[in-house]
Amino acid sequence: SYWYRAHLYYDIGLYNQAIADIEQSQKILPDNVLVKTVIAKSLYKIGQTKDKFDEITFCLNERKDDFSDQGLEYAQYYVIFSEIYLIQQDYVQAHDYATKLSYIPKSKMPELKYHEHYAEAHYLHGQAYLKENKLTEAFQELENGLNQANKIYGKDTIYCSKHNTAMGEYYLVQNEPLRAKPYLERSIKALESQQTMLQTELYGDALFLMAQYHLQQNEKTQYKEKCEKSLDAYRHQFSETHHKINEVIAHMKNNKN
Repeated sequence: SYWYRAHLYYDIGLYNQAIADIEQSQKILPDNVLVKTVIAKSLYKIGQTKDKFDEITFCLNERKDDFSDQGLEYAQYYVIFSEIYLIQQDYVQAHDYATKLSYIPKSKMPELKYHEHYAEAHYLHGQAYLKENKLTEAFQELENGLNQANKIYGKDTIYCSKHNTAMGEYYLVQNEPLRAKPYLERSIKALESQQTMLQTELYGDALFLMAQYHLQQNEKTQYKEKCEKSLDAYRHQFSETHHKINEVIAHMKNNKN
């Protein structure tokens, strides 16, 4: 159905495809809160932020009374709130929602989903610590998230790419590019094994980080190539005014020579 496919698209980072499918669902279920949530969070991700945060909050509050087990349903909202607060650079709130995610009891959701969300909580905490420049804490959380993901999905699969990318970013921030490289390579290799993943935000992120690795190694040609591929991936999801596209273009301008 449109609904399930939209969820899948959103989860792998194909936000425009998620919006297209969920809009078809909305024609059938115009007032459905679940449908409104997916539209709002997808639009937020592609940069149409006006009123979307309030809309997601409204959807959560509307749905609270319908939650059957207060587990999986809440978890989905906690993840998007933590992600949004990371975008807004409100790291206290990002940590708060990641903590709420990790505190949902194991008995309240299917076992696989529990482990997935526990890995996600580590990842979100790690991202916030990285942005706060609390590198010891960031390493602990990101490594725990990667180890958990490897256990769930198998080592270095597509579903571990987000965690491998985050570890690569950590080592770049630590100014250890040679340690960053294998994590980024594993992430990119897994993503490139499936054609659809070449249009995702995550692929753009991994390529841009790999570009920064090449720059640190003074490999200017590879740097430019990876930046351009990163922009291509981002442009499948974002408009030219999106902050991630602006960041890559500014980076290239500042490192022309």
